[in-house]
Amino acid sequence: MQILGYFSYAVLVFLAFGWTIGVRMKKDAEVSTIMGAIVFLICAALVPALSFPWLYSLGFIVLGFVTPLIVLLIAGAFPPLFQLLRLVTGIFARIIRTGS
Repeated sequence: MQILGYFSYAVLVFLAFGWTIGVRMKKDAEVSTIMGAIVFLICAALVPALSFPWLYSLGFIVLGFVTPLIVLLIAGAFPPLFQLLRLVTGIFARIIRTGS
């Protein structure tokens, strides 16, 4: 199980960097895509910082893919909350795209 935990954490880190690079390269990335990158980055940082078992990375990978779907549901149901998410993702995207 330890090996599976290390492997799942490596996949989580790969997805975090991949999504972030995708946000940096694709100037017209949607809010849900940017939110997925934010979730992957936060989860990849929290696993070692809070001493979570490495196997929790599997759940965080699923969370990173489910979050954009939840954001799309929020967009239709609660427009004011979606505006707040757009603000947060816009700030993140500007930080990531600095220098490109």
